[in-house]
Amino acid sequence: MLHGQFSASDSTGIVIDTTEAPQIEKESAFKSLFYGKPGKAALRSLIVPGLGQAYNKKHWKIPIVYAAYGTGVGFIIYNQRRFKDFKYAYEQSVDDLPIDASVLKAVDIEIIEQFDQEGKRELRNRFDKYTQQSYLAVIGIHLLQVMEAFTDAHLIDFDVDDNLSLSIQPSYTPIALSGINLGMHFSYKF
Repeated sequence: MLHGQFSASDSTGIVIDTTEAPQIEKESAFKSLFYGKPGKAALRSLIVPGLGQAYNKKHWKIPIVYAAYGTGVGFIIYNQRRFKDFKYAYEQSVDDLPIDASVLKAVDIEIIEQFDQEGKRELRNRFDKYTQQSYLAVIGIHLLQVMEAFTDAHLIDFDVDDNLSLSIQPSYTPIALSGINLGMHFSYKF
């Protein structure tokens, strides 16, 4: 804001007042979560897996992230194929129809024929449950890598100086009349 005050060192008579604080808008909690370096790392990992780790310049973590995703997706594919095979075999046994071996993708017909109708239903339900758990595991992996990028961005400026230490030692103090006083001695440097 401009004021018309005169100053001995100023011949124009105008002084600029810079003491007013700028107006700060209230931000939503969601937007404020992704503000700053940790928030940007988390947002990038949320959108593209591993991008937050790259933003934090921890490139060695990216293969670990994708290996975890690959493992989760591998379990989904493994369980889903078996679920479909046992579902087909169960439906065929309910309709009292023969099982066509060319339809089966993951399980041999000899293995399927070892089970009765109830056993096929049980295995169908079991592999369906395993498939659902595998999907939840992939979601968990995604959230875990987002949290890792967020936490790592917070810890980039953490002081890990050699002068930081904690020492725990037993201690005793001889006392003339009562014997010995035992205890623990904690010392720390920072």
